[in-house]
Amino acid sequence: MLVAEFHPGSLQTLAVVAAVTTLFMMRARAARRRQQAGAAATPAAVVRSHVESLTVSTKDVRRTLVEMHDFARDTQATLDNKLAMLQQLLVAADERIARLEELECAFASREGDEGIPRG
Repeated sequence: MLVAEFHPGSLQTLAVVAAVTTLFMMRARAARRRQQAGAAATPAAVVRSHVESLTVSTKDVRRTLVEMHDFARDTQATLDNKLAMLQQLLVAADERIARLEELECAFASREGDEGIPRG
């Protein structure tokens, strides 16, 4: 028979069993929490936690150093490019100065030949 008959005494027994089971589960959960809290407070756990935090910090430092190296390399490349462009501009300026001096000399000699006073 699938349906059980409930008597007034069996309902009370069920309630008592449920209450005892609930109390047992609550005590077991509290014991686990105390055990976990106690384990976390042991010196080994504290050292392990500290080492893990240092490991994370070391990884962060290494990542930051790599980023700084990349930034320095990019900055150096930018400065090298600007220096090369400046050197090219100086060479072009020197060539133009030389050309202007040639033209000035040619103009001065031409003025002397034509008898036009310089002034």
